[in-house]
This record gives sequence, C-alpha cells and structure tokens, in this order.
Amino acid sequence: MRRLGVANTLVRRKDGTIFADNTDVLGFSWLLEDFCRRELGASAREALGGREAIVLGSGGASRAVVPVLRDAGCRTSVISRTGDDTYETLLERHADAALVVNTTPVGTYPDCPASPLAPGVLERMASLAGVVDAVYNPERTGICLEAERLGIPSQSGLGMLVSQAYFASQLFQGRSLPSRLVGDISQDIAHKSRNIALIGMPGVGKTTTGRQLARIENRPFVDLDDAFEIAHGMSAAECIERCGEEEFRRLETAVCADWCSRSGLVVSCGGGIVTRPENYALLHQNARGGVRSRRTAASRSSRDSACISTNSGLTCGFNVREAPRVTHVKSWPRWGGPSRRRLPRSPRDTLRTPFSLWFSHCVGRCDPILAKV
Repeated sequence: MRRLGVANTLVRRKDGTIFADNTDVLGFSWLLEDFCRRELGASAREALGGREAIVLGSGGASRAVVPVLRDAGCRTSVISRTGDDTYETLLERHADAALVVNTTPVGTYPDCPASPLAPGVLERMASLAGVVDAVYNPERTGICLEAERLGIPSQSGLGMLVSQAYFASQLFQGRSLPSRLVGDISQDIAHKSRNIALIGMPGVGKTTTGRQLARIENRPFVDLDDAFEIAHGMSAAECIERCGEEEFRRLETAVCADWCSRSGLVVSCGGGIVTRPENYALLHQNARGGVRSRRTAASRSSRDSACISTNSGLTCGFNVREAPRVTHVKSWPRWGGPSRRRLPRSPRDTLRTPFSLWFSHCVGRCDPILAKV
C-alpha cells in the first residue's frame, strides 16, 4: 500500500488503529502467477523476467498491476491516450513486448466484445507471449478473443476478482484461509455464469433439447428466433420475405449480440447463425460453440436424444430421460467438426465436464422471452 499510496481495504485493529492494504495488487499477483504457470509453463519471473510488458490504461487498476509486473522483473510501460506512450505509438515503441495487460474498462459488459487495441495490433507483435485482461465480464473480451484467434494464450480477470476478495476476507477475519478457495470459487462462478448454447440446422431439435437442458440446470431458456420475433414484430420467415435474407441476418446478429452478453441462460440459436462470421465472437465471448444434430440410427429409438459438440471437436450425446449415450454429429463446416466421446452417467454431471457448452454474464434484465421451464 505504501508503494501505491492507495488502499481498497481498511481494517480496524483491536487497539483502535486502522490497517490499510491494497488487495488488487495481491489479486493481480495471484492471477499473473497462475497464468504464467498454467499457460507459459514457468513462474512469472522465469517467463517474463527481463522482458517488456505493456499495461493498457493509467487508472487505478493500472497502478495495482504495474508494481506486480516490476516485481516479476518486467520492463513495464503504461499506454494511455495522452503522453509519449499512446495507442498510436504502441507498435512503434513496444512491438517486442512479451505481455499485454488491459486495465481499461473497454470490452466490459454490456459493450462487448470490444478491444482497446485496433484490429491487427496484436498480430504485429511478434514476441507476444500472452494477454491478460483485468475485465472479468465477459469471460472472453475482445482482446482475449483476438489473442485466441492468433493462438496467443490469454486470461480474463475473474481470478483477480476472486483472489483479491480472498485476501480481503483474510484481513477482515484475521485468520488464514485455504489457498485452494481461490481456484474453487473461480471455477464455481464460471460454471454458474456461463450459458449453454445449441447450434444446428433447422428442425434438429435445438429448442426441445434446450428446454430439457434448462430444466436440468434450473436456468432460463431463450430461443433466439422467438427473441427476434418479439424484438421486430415478425418471424424470421416473415422478415426474410419482406426485407430479404441479408437484412434478416443483420437484425439476427443484433439479437444475438443482445442475448449472448448475458449469463446463466440456455440459448437455442437460429439455424443460420453460423453464416455470419461476426456471430462467432458474439457467441464465443462467453462459451464454446455447440452443435445439435439430427438423430441417426444409433439414436432414433429416442425422441429425446440430444447431441452437442464443442469447437474443440468434442461431442457429447445423451438421452434427457435415460442414461447418456454417444451419438454422431456431422462436421460443422464453418466452426469446426466434432468427434465422439462417452459421457458421465447423469445429464447434470455431463454439464460439468470440460467439454460442456457454456456462455457467461449477467442476465441484466428479465424479458418475456425468458421461457418458464
């Protein structure tokens, strides 16, 4: 706290004095160390020592991040809208940076996905090893999505949020807490806040499957076709007939952007959602993509057979009334082709496995399109 001159946690001691600390510093320190060990295979000092790190933004979060980076041995530069180090001079002065940390609010819900950097900037930073964003809502901000597209490891700020609360709680309680709580709580929040999305051709049962999944997880259900009709006063078919498919797709993207920035939902997407590349970021900012397929010979015996596939190529199939079963999904031409994998024995366990399909964010408001499931 003395280094920063700023505190966010005050504790009254038994003798009446006040103890002040800045848990944002401790929170980012935990996040950086976790990111480097998990994504870069070394401690923060081993992975980043002697290399340059740039911090986007010069506000309060930036003041907490900079000393942590310097403690890790980084040469640190702060990028702001004014001064010598600006976004316009970033590539000219810092193209060899190894780490980018965003501390600005750009990309925060509901204005997401968005990035403080212009398109193509990350791609021109040849030495970039990672991107960290202090923003935790959405799960993947615009800058993290861009890093992912380029194959650069990235991390959002949920871990920083939880770890600073962990350190503050220790100060308030006056006792140590198990360090595993940070990871456990972060995982629990992520699990509860991500949405489930179903993608597939028309008529394959996305809505039926989505309602069943919503019941299993006790989540609201949203059909984007119904959401479109409520927003624009006409069905998708009517819009295509009156305005043409191009205008319908544009309006559909706006509906997708609205709903997919929220959390805790099961979302059934329109059959043509994959025809516009920009929809991928809108969906993926809070989840992996999922495919619902037609039943094949292996699954025709049950009307309720469901099949979901992630972008990483993992497919899960289960019967919503009986035990899970493996089914088949044809390759999805635009967003990756799936494979097969056997699931746990209960649908609820299925949704907690690494290949489950989720989104994230706060629902924001209650609309009539939220189905009662």
